[in-house]
Amino acid sequence: MIKSDSSEVLRSLSHIKIGESVRDLYFPESIEELYDLYSKLCKQRPFYFVGGGSNTFFGHLEDTVLISERDLPWKWVLEDNILVLSANHNINYVIKKASKYNLGGLEFLAGIPAHLGGLVIMNAGAYHKCIGDYVKWIKVMDENGVRTLKRNEIHFAYRHSDIKGFVLEVALELESDTSDSLNSKILEKINERREKQPLTKPNLGCFFKNGLNYYSGKLIDDLNLKGYRIGDAMVSLQHANFLINNGKASFEEMNELIKVIKDKVFKAYKIELELEVRFVSEK
Repeated sequence: MIKSDSSEVLRSLSHIKIGESVRDLYFPESIEELYDLYSKLCKQRPFYFVGGGSNTFFGHLEDTVLISERDLPWKWVLEDNILVLSANHNINYVIKKASKYNLGGLEFLAGIPAHLGGLVIMNAGAYHKCIGDYVKWIKVMDENGVRTLKRNEIHFAYRHSDIKGFVLEVALELESDTSDSLNSKILEKINERREKQPLTKPNLGCFFKNGLNYYSGKLIDDLNLKGYRIGDAMVSLQHANFLINNGKASFEEMNELIKVIKDKVFKAYKIELELEVRFVSEK
């Protein structure tokens, strides 16, 4: 098992390339190492699991232990239309490879640089679809060991689930389609994201959740905040719900930008924006 305490390594784990300090960062290389570490930490210190880092905003971590899934083994088993795989797969790899077997359904997530486990935990979605709709069962690890949860034992909601612990495996029930049709859908979604989202700049996707009667990006845009910046932390000119690292943004700069946006939106609309990204910092 590899251990690191480098802030440079921490920044590399997040797609927005921000992270100030970390004391203990582990990369277990087996399920046994992961469980041993998990069991010890449950009784000692707070900890956080790092997946693909596409939705995690790191700050200062002097007591919280980070555990990355990066070096865990991969699994891929396909039986009929049920795909069972380890949670550390990149979703774009999953979508593309499944299309070769004429299986799909997840094309709405194409272009999102995320790992499967994190997507399931937050019930990621787009275009009125959610990944939870395709989950048949998951295998999770917690302080009691490894257990399997069926779909009806998991509560999925908008950008949320009640999953506790570390997701090891996911079984997805996919839909039959032709490879050509699926590839066309994949390309369409990727092109839409390239057109509307700042994919060339470090970002974490949409920073704020949408509400029942509003889109956060529109609220921010209507306040003319596109391009607003604090240091190198900036509201994207392409999509107002995307905050980007326009160079060497610090945690403090991005955190202040978040606070300014929330304050301005609340003053204008009396709406309290809620973060969609995972905020991991002790101060």
